[in-house]
Amino acid sequence: MTRKIIIVLIAAIAVVTGVTLFTVLTGKIMSAFSESGLPTAVQTGEAHSAADSESSGGTVPADGDMRIDEKLTDNPAVFETADSSGVIGDNPTVRSTYTVIIDPGHGFTDEGCSSDLIGDFTEKELTLAMAEDLRGILEGYGVNVIMLHDGKSFPPLTELVSLADSSGVEYNIDKCVDNNIFSAYERTVYANYLSKINDVDFFISIHVNAMENDPDYSGFEIDYCAENESSAVSKIFFDSIIDAVKSAYPSENLYTWEDSWDKAFIVTKYTSVPSVLFETGFATNAGDAARLTDRAERRKLMQTVADGIAEALEAAENAAEISR
Repeated sequence: MTRKIIIVLIAAIAVVTGVTLFTVLTGKIMSAFSESGLPTAVQTGEAHSAADSESSGGTVPADGDMRIDEKLTDNPAVFETADSSGVIGDNPTVRSTYTVIIDPGHGFTDEGCSSDLIGDFTEKELTLAMAEDLRGILEGYGVNVIMLHDGKSFPPLTELVSLADSSGVEYNIDKCVDNNIFSAYERTVYANYLSKINDVDFFISIHVNAMENDPDYSGFEIDYCAENESSAVSKIFFDSIIDAVKSAYPSENLYTWEDSWDKAFIVTKYTSVPSVLFETGFATNAGDAARLTDRAERRKLMQTVADGIAEALEAAENAAEISR
């Protein structure tokens, strides 16, 4: 055997021996890591960092199962969305989202107020437009929103009575008016039905004001019934919306009414959940009319109202927890 052949054989044996030793050593190292209990994601190099976990709004429990925290932030403008069960994690007593009913004031053949200053608009058109804006903003915050009507459909009295009876909602048939006027009392019966089947937290009715004999009247108005079963919580929403409006419109008039039962609006005293009525301005005032007919200004106002509602939803929930 020549010297060259001997050298080649020695080199081959060295390579085979080295590869074998490397394979054995690597296996022992991986086995040691596996026995130490590190998560699989770390072993495969796919782990999310702590920063990733925080930015996604979740925490990773010991079992590695991603869960959503009960409250993600102190910012009331951010709420969690519910899964199909409506609960968070393994705690069925904690709701993961809030539900709000928005009532666009008037509608259908009931046009509400009008004025030359708002042109071809009528109250029912403006309230529906603002209600849709409010809906979009609240849904962006994670709030579940139910529109009491969409300007196109509403249950006739026969269907409304059937829904109320089937869900145990009390009503006075003598106060219901099925004459295509879409009465305020019928709206409260429907709202109470929706509240019964959806666990509603709050009801807001959006309106436009008018003072034909005094065009100098301007600004906003907010009312709630201070003498019904939900008045204490209604006041939380009432105060929160007031604070938001005062902050966003410090130079505007704001009329606030804590109504007795006799003076309260139908939609605030007969609804079974906390409720307020918000007048968005006077159609008979030039400045208010300009704001009401400007799409961007309407949205700004609804953003303000949404922020007040968001603050109140958390405050009302905290108050309920304290009282338990």
